[in-house]
Amino acid sequence: MTIRSKYIENNFSTENFPNSDYKDQDILNEKKRTNIKHLLKRIHDEKKREKKSAISIGLAFLSIILIFSFVQN
Repeated sequence: MTIRSKYIENNFSTENFPNSDYKDQDILNEKKRTNIKHLLKRIHDEKKREKKSAISIGLAFLSIILIFSFVQN
């Protein structure tokens, strides 16, 4: 039997393998996926926090500059 005929018969599908490791692999993949989603959410939240802090620092410096400019006049 050639490789081509095996492919046509679909002998490479996971259903033809006797091991249940493939089912366990799906569970592991789902755990990894949820962990990755959690990490991506944490990264997104951290970026939002950094952006808010950068904006507040910028506003503080701008207000200090404006206060000095009004005091000078």
